[in-house]
Amino acid sequence: MNTRPKHEAARRKKRKKKTWEDHPAMKLSAHQWKLMGFLGKIDGKMFHTNPNYARAVLQWAWREWQLFTSEKSKEAFHVLLIGKYLANEKAAEDFVRKTEKDTGIESLWERAVKMHQLPKDLWAEWAKRADVIVRELVEAIRNEEKAADLEGTIQRELQKMKERTA
Repeated sequence: MNTRPKHEAARRKKRKKKTWEDHPAMKLSAHQWKLMGFLGKIDGKMFHTNPNYARAVLQWAWREWQLFTSEKSKEAFHVLLIGKYLANEKAAEDFVRKTEKDTGIESLWERAVKMHQLPKDLWAEWAKRADVIVRELVEAIRNEEKAADLEGTIQRELQKMKERTA
């Protein structure tokens, strides 16, 4: 029976040692860490030198990733609305699909479409505001540019939306 407690202690120690590797932030690529503004992915060596700090960085990075994905989801919805109002939904979808590929965030387009298919009274408040803003922006686009280049227009209008909603 003396070996059982040692075995249990060794098992717990092994489990504790691996918990940082299983953290969802560790599953993010180095590119995704950089997209959030970090210099790169956290190095596993940090867990040996300063494990508490390393865990705090992982928690912080995961919160940042969740905020980043939330913003990209909202951006995808804005782009969907722009595409619908400009009657060029295919270009909007292509733009969002490229964002999915560049960020590694899956189903941005599907989430935007799902939100758009809900009755407007069930939309999130940010989506209702986005609809008003996008309609105003599209009207401005039609009056000023006639929407010659949707991708360039989307980039400019997204920047304006961010400035107006900030």
